[in-house]
Amino acid sequence: MRAPRLKRLHLTSLASDLLPLFDFLCVLVAAQLSTLVYSGWLSWSGPAAVYGNDFGEIVLVVAVLAIFLLYDRRFGSNLGSEHRMLLMQGFALRVALLTGIVVALGTVTYALTSFPGYWLALWFGISLLLTSLCRVVAARSVWRLQQKTTAKEVIAVV
Repeated sequence: MRAPRLKRLHLTSLASDLLPLFDFLCVLVAAQLSTLVYSGWLSWSGPAAVYGNDFGEIVLVVAVLAIFLLYDRRFGSNLGSEHRMLLMQGFALRVALLTGIVVALGTVTYALTSFPGYWLALWFGISLLLTSLCRVVAARSVWRLQQKTTAKEVIAVV
């Protein structure tokens, strides 16, 4: 009887522990996608206008900030239907916090002045979309696995 419960605990902690890695990758991928979209459809000057001297460093700094600011240690334990709204509210608050910190740091250090506003908005939007998608996929996968182990527990009891 203890094996399914331990298995469920490992699955939820694994999903919660892998999300920071996926957040990091999502922010990096979003920077590349927003650069492609901006240079292809929104700018006539090409990719050289988007790539500044500090492009790589700023993207990496934001990706590392995303690891720490978007992390929710209760993600795996709050996957029940009664806690979904709490998860969404917490994630929305973390995204707003990340955006605010990045904009504040960029304003104070003048690091974001060389980046077009449309590109920044596109980058934040695509980052939000990708990180949200990762959370939805992880939550559904863990929820399905939890349902399977719960069904096995019920069958084992009967």
